[in-house]
Amino acid sequence: MDTPTIITLDLHGCRNLDDMHHRIKIAFDFPDYYGENWNAFWDLVDGIRDNTIVEIQGVNILPEVLRRHVDIMIQCLEDNIKEMEELKQRQPDFDCRFGYRIIDD
Repeated sequence: MDTPTIITLDLHGCRNLDDMHHRIKIAFDFPDYYGENWNAFWDLVDGIRDNTIVEIQGVNILPEVLRRHVDIMIQCLEDNIKEMEELKQRQPDFDCRFGYRIIDD
């Protein structure tokens, strides 16, 4: 089995939503046209289906308001996983693996 691509999103010290989206843009290597909002995140993350694991760090120490935004991001990641499961049912030979994990110290 192929070694997965790891996307590390480090949220340590993140102070506001703009900072969070800037870090997302860098970690995911999103293009300059990334709109830095959750709809734009979904539009780009929905295309990531090639043996990728997203590791999210620093969630437990974020301010409460940002933790709610992490929940939105995680829902997008979960939706991508569900779409891939549905795709695998329709096209069993299509190898698309995607997941995430929260890593906190």
